[in-house]
Amino acid sequence: MPHNSRLDEELGIIEVELYGELDNEEVLKGIAEVQRMSKKEGVNKVLVDATRVETAPSTGETFWIFSSSPSVFRQAVLIHKSQTISADAAFIEDVSYNSGRATRVFDNREDALNWLFEV
Repeated sequence: MPHNSRLDEELGIIEVELYGELDNEEVLKGIAEVQRMSKKEGVNKVLVDATRVETAPSTGETFWIFSSSPSVFRQAVLIHKSQTISADAAFIEDVSYNSGRATRVFDNREDALNWLFEV
């Protein structure tokens, strides 16, 4: 799963674009990159755009990803309703919540950004 991460200085968030197929090695690289950016820039709000992910992760991989991401992040995950991954949205939020992480899944960017800044 290739990824691109960048700091959006105007919004004060880290944006991560995911596309292709999920690969645990790429997930680890992406998480490490976001952690470095977060520490360097003092930003903990993350918008993950997964609208171009082609293959949804397995239940076990989904659990691993969302229970091991850093708990300091407030993370909004953007997906398309039509994606297979959308069926896992409630599971993603439950795993995150039960692991002490602030993660929500959205199907539109405006709602995701509003949630990131509502605190």
